[in-house]
Amino acid sequence: MPHSKMEAVVQVRNTIPVYNPPPEDFRAWVQDSLALLKGVSATSLAVKCKLGKNVLQTFLTTPDRDIALSTTHVLTCKLHELAADQQVQLPQVEVRANG
Repeated sequence: MPHSKMEAVVQVRNTIPVYNPPPEDFRAWVQDSLALLKGVSATSLAVKCKLGKNVLQTFLTTPDRDIALSTTHVLTCKLHELAADQQVQLPQVEVRANG
């Protein structure tokens, strides 16, 4: 594998966040982001992210529900991609280290 391709793979891997935001903060951020994006619902976002059809809806409607780091990453990337396509500025989400 050429060195430049290897660097690109490492860079992509390094974009995964180290910490999840608290579930209640991430839930609010997703809901706020969906409200800003035209034509994007929780269901359509879940489909675009290749999530199970109830994963996102359950997370958004169940206050004590947690979410996996990998799912947080996929949702964040897709929401930012959709926002860029629509030229919409998404709100900030605070990520805090636990402990």
